[in-house]
Amino acid sequence: MVPQVNVNVSNDLIQALSAKDPASQNANLGALIAAALGVGQPFDINVQLTSAAAATPVILIPDSYLLPTQKVYVSEIMVQVSGGTLWATVANVFLQDTAATITHATIPVAGLTANAVLIMGAAGITLGAAILAGTGGTAGKGLQVAGNANGTGSTLNVRIIGQIR
Repeated sequence: MVPQVNVNVSNDLIQALSAKDPASQNANLGALIAAALGVGQPFDINVQLTSAAAATPVILIPDSYLLPTQKVYVSEIMVQVSGGTLWATVANVFLQDTAATITHATIPVAGLTANAVLIMGAAGITLGAAILAGTGGTAGKGLQVAGNANGTGSTLNVRIIGQIR
């Protein structure tokens, strides 16, 4: 007897494997499996944001890593100014979805002093509803970090932990 295959699942698998690079294939398959099991796909990502190019978003999770119905949920934020030069000119650094419509967290530049280390819940990080209410980001959109302008200061190391579900 030949087992019945759900056509939608088969089409989803074909689509997940159609990505050209292995990282996207793995992310697509992981998202598909996580969605089928009803569990989140965990992530732990480290990026660097330079103050001179702070207005240019650094992508933590690209849109292609999510299925259209999935959202990014952030559970931990850690930032570190990796040197002795405090941030200036930039007013805020934002952790937001790639549509720039939902802000998970705002970090005022006043907290980005020389060698500063800030974690989620610190006075220097304002959390948005995506985290506080647990609503997550925009469905199908990834995660990015960016400043409102370019400025001066030592490189900002950013570590984000959470789930895609």
